[in-house]
Amino acid sequence: MTAQSIETAVPATATGAYDIDPSHSNLGFVARHAMVTKVRGNFSDISGSLTLDVANPAASSAEVTVEVASVDTRNAQRDEHRVGDARGDDQPAGGPPCCRASTPSA
Repeated sequence: MTAQSIETAVPATATGAYDIDPSHSNLGFVARHAMVTKVRGNFSDISGSLTLDVANPAASSAEVTVEVASVDTRNAQRDEHRVGDARGDDQPAGGPPCCRASTPSA
């Protein structure tokens, strides 16, 4: 999407700072398992913020924090195994959250 189409699609009044509402948000994923099937899941504990600048989209940014231990693939044994992989053997149960921030596009 180009800057022109963003400005056309989003009203200028949308410019501002927003918090992600965890009760109205979903962070889901689909992963291939053994190249045979797909595993679907989501993270139930997410938070973050979005700063939107409609006039200057390159100045917009987002930051999302995900509690890795909140993964749910509807298979408790698989979830615990994946969380263990993510935190490493020396981390306490749950491990650290995963945080990602957007980077400006060129």
